[in-house]
Amino acid sequence: MKLGLRLGLNTPCVPAQRYVGIADEYGGAYSGYSVRKMRDDYTGASIRVRIEGTTIEQDIGFDSSGNLDTQSLLSFCGSGTGLVTVIYDQIGTKNAVQYAASQQPMIVNSGSLVTIQNRPAIKFDGVDDDFHSVFNVYNQTDVSFFSVSSVEDIPATPIERQCIFGRGGVFLRYTNISGGSIEGSLRDKDTNNRFTRFVNISSEPEPVHTITSVIHGDGLMNTTFNGTTSSSLSTSITGLKNSPIYFGSKSSEKLDGHIQELLFYFINKRDDYVNIEANMNNYFNVH
Repeated sequence: MKLGLRLGLNTPCVPAQRYVGIADEYGGAYSGYSVRKMRDDYTGASIRVRIEGTTIEQDIGFDSSGNLDTQSLLSFCGSGTGLVTVIYDQIGTKNAVQYAASQQPMIVNSGSLVTIQNRPAIKFDGVDDDFHSVFNVYNQTDVSFFSVSSVEDIPATPIERQCIFGRGGVFLRYTNISGGSIEGSLRDKDTNNRFTRFVNISSEPEPVHTITSVIHGDGLMNTTFNGTTSSSLSTSITGLKNSPIYFGSKSSEKLDGHIQELLFYFINKRDDYVNIEANMNNYFNVH
């Protein structure tokens, strides 16, 4: 009798593990921008980078784990400085673009990756860096806008403000209120009434690394900071004021700090905000 082996029979087929991004886990987002991959079926890049002093640009995507492909980024920049010309919208097509060379924020500084807590970060200079007219919030009522960002120094005077994102209809910024606060603000399109909530950050060590949000739904508004939420404010908003969203500025209120992730919903995500912010914190190691 001859004995033999039957190879490959009854071998179970193990499917590839699906990547689950923050926008997969918490669906319904309108737009999203990040130095990590935000959803499984997104096939585009994270950012477009220009080498300072040249017109040479390249898209930078993600590695197999969904992190920013820093190996390709550093290889592209060499010993040069890499400036971000585009932050790609990973949800839709509302890319954030800055054409002016002098206003492009930095991702690589003389060959070294810009990071916070060992994660890549886009550095805004506090002078003129920003991204313009990404999308408009006109006539929206429910909003849930989240950010992972930092500010080098808490604003020192009441007139000094540094905006993470926004414009007239909605914004989220660092202010000097009560010695230092995160301020979320919404403005009604019909009455022009403004509704504002603050969370104090005056005791935080500088630079301040933050996960922040402004949420409005069911006639209530909140601002959050690193797991702390403001008291709820009752509003009479029938629709937000006509306002494009800027990143890193609001008129003269320029951010001297970093942005790592922005996630925008035109729905009420108050029930999910704790989990959304926990997801951000688990990746970016904010607090």
